[in-house]
Amino acid sequence: MGTKIETLYNIYSIVKSNPQPTASMVQISELILLQNCPWDEVVKNLKELQSEGYINMNQLSTVLISITEKGLLYINKELSVYGIS
Repeated sequence: MGTKIETLYNIYSIVKSNPQPTASMVQISELILLQNCPWDEVVKNLKELQSEGYINMNQLSTVLISITEKGLLYINKELSVYGIS
């Protein structure tokens, strides 16, 4: 799995148990704890995921990230390829 997919997976893993995962907001600090790559790569991944429609980012007092319906569908497809649920 590439680091961009890992970033999307980490967002997914935070929100997946919520009844409305696309309405859940992820704080950047939660995501950083799960990432295994440098910060600049995380930022690059987030920008790419947002431009591709897989996540939304909003900056209030802190950056908040939410996974989109498209992101949910994509990560579930990717996880099934790797046999992960």
